[in-house]
Amino acid sequence: MAIAFISDLHLEPIENTRLKTFYNLLSEAHSRFDSLYIIGDLFEYWIGDDDKHPVNKDIIQNIKKSY
Repeated sequence: MAIAFISDLHLEPIENTRLKTFYNLLSEAHSRFDSLYIIGDLFEYWIGDDDKHPVNKDIIQNIKKSY
């Protein structure tokens, strides 16, 4: 059983290397890991579930698609 933990990514609502690396991980996660745990701070800041910034929405959708 392969389990992955990621922590304190502090993703920002801009396209950058950290975000692209996270998307690459998500694209492979389902085939590589039985479980993926996101702990610590995923976003640099969190306004709430109603935050509609396009990049933040895209991050959430990519997580949902991967598992």
